[in-house]
Amino acid sequence: HAEKMTLRKAALKTQEVADAAVWLLSSRSSGVNGQGIIVDAGMGLNFFDEELVKASSRIS
Repeated sequence: HAEKMTLRKAALKTQEVADAAVWLLSSRSSGVNGQGIIVDAGMGLNFFDEELVKASSRIS
């Protein structure tokens, strides 16, 4: 259910992580130094998704 926590409601693909790594290793990222790049499909920004909070708060 982790994909429901992302802003796009879809899981991160291995290729997307690989693409970020390839970009970091390329000359196109020459202006990026000493930074952490988070590749998480926006999961870190969507902690309080209304639907997920409601689903986890239901009393059985």
